[in-house]
Amino acid sequence: MTAQEYEANVADFKAVSMADVYHMFDDTENSYTLYIGRPTCHYCRDFSLALKEFNALTGSQLYYYNTDRQDFTPAAKNFLTKKTKMFAIPTTLYIDKGQIISGWVGSGITSQDLYNQLYRNIKQDSESSTQEIAIKDRAAVISLQQPAASENNNAANKDCSKISESGRSDSNQPHQKRWFLIIKGS
Repeated sequence: MTAQEYEANVADFKAVSMADVYHMFDDTENSYTLYIGRPTCHYCRDFSLALKEFNALTGSQLYYYNTDRQDFTPAAKNFLTKKTKMFAIPTTLYIDKGQIISGWVGSGITSQDLYNQLYRNIKQDSESSTQEIAIKDRAAVISLQQPAASENNNAANKDCSKISESGRSDSNQPHQKRWFLIIKGS
């Protein structure tokens, strides 16, 4: 897929600046679905058609931050790395009241499966504390623990530890990234 085809696929997304992304993590009242990518990333280009379909499923509620923007500084990258406990593109996040509820890093998922993956926590009982996020190629399992309600709810208190890594996708398949994340919430 060309950069022009990518741009056509993401044209209806709500383009945001890094200042808007910072706000999404500070906003304690609203929720956002944020796609982070860029036209110069071939994984992003390949994933853009599924994202276009996903945007239609959300009622055109997908926000888009282009990491080729001039405001994507080393400080911005560090911020996203701290918030997500890793940084790679393409990344799609569901952020509610300033907290990452779920996300998908990489490609290799249909629009409907992405929708189900990002919003399944909304459908689950509020006491559910574990959510898996699938991603693809070199699989890694990462645990993100939210502080208990009685603890300081500062994002810096979140613990992230890599607990396993394995394999590659079938060599006959297109190269796609895939990760498995477990997010534990209060």
